[in-house]
Amino acid sequence: MVEQKLEHIEDMLSQLISTVGKIREEQTEMKNEMALLKDEQALTKNEMALMKNEQALMKEQIYSIRDAQNSMREENDKRHQEIMDRFSALEADQDHIWKKAVTNGREYAKFKIQYGI
Repeated sequence: MVEQKLEHIEDMLSQLISTVGKIREEQTEMKNEMALLKDEQALTKNEMALMKNEQALMKEQIYSIRDAQNSMREENDKRHQEIMDRFSALEADQDHIWKKAVTNGREYAKFKIQYGI
């Protein structure tokens, strides 16, 4: 009977040792998995930081493009105004020339009548 008890205790101890061994193996696996997850998390953080930097660069480029567009728009408006001013000057010149032509035509007609030509 004592021998049976000893054998039973021995079996229990071997079961306990194997259970503890399995728990340690699982714990080691979990530690490895946690380390892997931490590495993946660090990689993800680095990728996110890189994306944020790229976004900031894109924003700067967009602002630069907007500034260039605004500058081009202002230049176009300026040139348009210059062209419109020139058209106005040409129109005034044309009106003046037509008035002169009409006046000269009248004076020529009077001259012809006066001198009988």
